[in-house]
Amino acid sequence: MDSRKFFIVLRSLFLTLCPLLPLSAAQIPDAIDEVMEFYCYDCHGYGKKEGGIKLDDLSLDEDHGDLWERVWRNVRTGMMPPADGDPLDAEERKDLLDWLERNPLGIDRTNPDPGRVTARRHNRVEYQATVKDLLGLDFNTAENFPPDDTGYGFDTIGDVLTISPLLAERYFEAAKSLMARAVQDHAAKMPETTIYAPGFVDPSNKEDTGRFIEFARPQTVAAKRWLADEGEYEVILSYKVEGSAAATDHSATLVMAVDGKELARKELGWDFQDGLVLRAKVPLEAKEHQFSLQILAGQAPKPGQGELGVAVQNMRIVGPLGTTKLSFPESYRKVISEENQPANRSEWPAKTKAVLRDLASKAWRRPVPDHTLDRLTEIALEAAEINGTFEAGIRQSGTAILASPRFLLRTEMAATDATGDYPLIDEWSLASRLSYFLWSSLPDDELREQARAGTLRANLEQQVERMLEDPKSNRFITNFVGQWLQARDVEELGMRPEVILRVRFNEGQRMFNNNLRRDMREETESLFRHILREKRPATEIISADYTFLNKRLADFYGIEGVESEKLEKVKVPGNRGGILTQGTFLVVTSNPTRTSPVKRGLFVLDNLLGTPPPPAPPNVPELEESSHGGKKLTMKERMVEHRKNPDCRSCHQRMDPIGLAFEKFTAVGTFREKENNLPIETAGELVTGEEFQGVEELKQVLAIDKKDDFHRCLAEKLLTYALGRGVEYYDAPAIDEIVARMEQKNGTLHEAILAVIDSVPFQKRRP
Repeated sequence: MDSRKFFIVLRSLFLTLCPLLPLSAAQIPDAIDEVMEFYCYDCHGYGKKEGGIKLDDLSLDEDHGDLWERVWRNVRTGMMPPADGDPLDAEERKDLLDWLERNPLGIDRTNPDPGRVTARRHNRVEYQATVKDLLGLDFNTAENFPPDDTGYGFDTIGDVLTISPLLAERYFEAAKSLMARAVQDHAAKMPETTIYAPGFVDPSNKEDTGRFIEFARPQTVAAKRWLADEGEYEVILSYKVEGSAAATDHSATLVMAVDGKELARKELGWDFQDGLVLRAKVPLEAKEHQFSLQILAGQAPKPGQGELGVAVQNMRIVGPLGTTKLSFPESYRKVISEENQPANRSEWPAKTKAVLRDLASKAWRRPVPDHTLDRLTEIALEAAEINGTFEAGIRQSGTAILASPRFLLRTEMAATDATGDYPLIDEWSLASRLSYFLWSSLPDDELREQARAGTLRANLEQQVERMLEDPKSNRFITNFVGQWLQARDVEELGMRPEVILRVRFNEGQRMFNNNLRRDMREETESLFRHILREKRPATEIISADYTFLNKRLADFYGIEGVESEKLEKVKVPGNRGGILTQGTFLVVTSNPTRTSPVKRGLFVLDNLLGTPPPPAPPNVPELEESSHGGKKLTMKERMVEHRKNPDCRSCHQRMDPIGLAFEKFTAVGTFREKENNLPIETAGELVTGEEFQGVEELKQVLAIDKKDDFHRCLAEKLLTYALGRGVEYYDAPAIDEIVARMEQKNGTLHEAILAVIDSVPFQKRRP
């Protein structure tokens, strides 16, 4: 007789002799109770309460809802039963999960709950992108607004994106400032257009902009501008030299050109003056022109010296000079189109209403009610009469539009013909939700037209494909990857490379400089972008045998044969492919002077497997306090000492084996074979029983054995980012559907995004 049958017989005898059953037995079906008693009660019953969970006196009342959810999550993710216990067979696991979902949790898979989404304001990234697309203006939100709070790892979460009185005042001041810049009186008398730093982009690498053009590599950034009139123009470039705080011999030549024709050049070196200017006059035709800035590398910095670069402030294109035939600036035309410019004062009322209808419907992402439009028009005409200009009225009501909650906050409305417990959101809400997910900004003309016609939902996949191909989708890649994989943190962390690499201070700072940190961030973004756009399996984020390198980053990693100054796809050894051996992961999961197996293990559990351990208990000693008879221990030995604390053991046995697999990589991402002149041991075993000998085998375990966990975690992260709320237990049907669709399409990242957009939480709302 096997142990399972023996247990059932023993249990029957026990129940016959002991008729006083716990409360749970009267409410939980016998078959489920038997499964839980056999697999769970050794640790969570009969007086035992491991992890703070005791199951043999649970009831189905609401007071135990959180505990039932923990049971469900641990069974669902395979964390329970533990690897050293009897495993649930497939049928028992399914029966237990089905019962948990139907009864204690109340999940209805035939009519899933789409959940509650809080009205959420634009975060700083979204506000900046929205203003750029709406008005054609660059606005530095970092200088004007306080940092955004985060929740569930993202800054898109509605519950934390609150508006304080101070922030409300800042929004009002920003609205006034933006409208004053966009709609100036007699704007056509100002023969000038301005290109700001982010507007200059490297055509071959959209991540390289005029914000910082490094001396170290040949590079060209360009921007296009339409000139409506032929004539002579003056091109004025304002810039600074930034980089090394100490004097350096680093030099380069800056070349300013239009349509490939050189206008001016300047030899650059270590110069921290403000207000550096390069200017030239040139005759130009009435058409679109490409203005470019090129860096020609000069003298390299000497050993120990820092590197430099050009930070563009703006390029002003003034003209045509000496003419009275002038056109309106781009920002003016975005607010007041040519057909809405009044010919005389009698046209002000009609043209004002037309301008405000267009501006408000774009800014508020849906048609404007007539009574609201009438009030805005009334306000504008009063201001125009007082100030004597048509533009003054537009500025006044435009400020009201940009300071309105309808602009600052995003909510989803139910379709007017929706039926059922959980109605579909209307197409205007769908367009907004879609554009802020993939573009971090408002819907464009095509999305608005589809919403107006009621055809967006029917053409959703085609629109998603179009949006992903648009350069604005780089905002999604930068923002989602920057937070999910913490790639953006690599440029900000205060590391001590001289201590980690055991070199002199200047040498450490030269090796691990800002340019290298930026390369690391772009390496991670480039990997994600490639997997998304080439429709590759999402697991390649972990297991890829390639990465994206330039010569500087390859040299730092110790990878030979890379000569390109730009990031390019490179096949690499198994210990360097995928996110887990990129500089971003290795740096952001380290301490300033050493590696942290705990942080690295926690990152994998939380961000790749979706099974984070509970928070650490209070008053746990720091790792540095662990010692053994004065002996200098390896990291693995120190972790063993740390786990002797019973308060630490249960969580650390999950994190430590994963984190220690990466010990051959330093805190700044370089490779090593020894620590304290002792070989580094990287073999380990997951708490669920999978064994590995090092980082290459761990990647395979995560990408193959744990593929379902990774897909589920990815789906949860994407849904959290897209919805602006955390994933709850009632989202299980949606998550399972997303994972199932991925499996049908080779597990691609592209399909994951399509499935998120098609999911019930994305498409519907609570009434």
